[in-house]
Amino acid sequence: METLPSLEALAAVFGCELRRGDEHPEYGLLEYEVEFESEHERISLQVLPLAEEVSVNVFTRNPSRIIRLSLEDVSKLIVVEEEDGGKAVEIHFHNSEVQSLRLTLRPIMTLFWGNFHDSPERHPP
Repeated sequence: METLPSLEALAAVFGCELRRGDEHPEYGLLEYEVEFESEHERISLQVLPLAEEVSVNVFTRNPSRIIRLSLEDVSKLIVVEEEDGGKAVEIHFHNSEVQSLRLTLRPIMTLFWGNFHDSPERHPP
């Protein structure tokens, strides 16, 4: 699994230091985490690159909400430039029928995700 352009760019979007887990001499970094916290929410990504898994954790304070997504078959995490000059993180999947997840942290936290596949059974004539 790739992190583009770099782990440091991902940490910069979250405004934090990258927390690195163990490293394997042959396979490289086995786990890392980034976390963003404001007065209204805390968002973290826990990444297992070798397993191609990402956990997205969102905790909001007012109203109080907890959202946890455990994502598998992740091909890459990409830091993208938004039209307003801000940055977002996109999580892409190997399966082309699964839409990329997009997470924006500033000025407000937004998370978009969906599927491209639309079954005909959902829309009877």
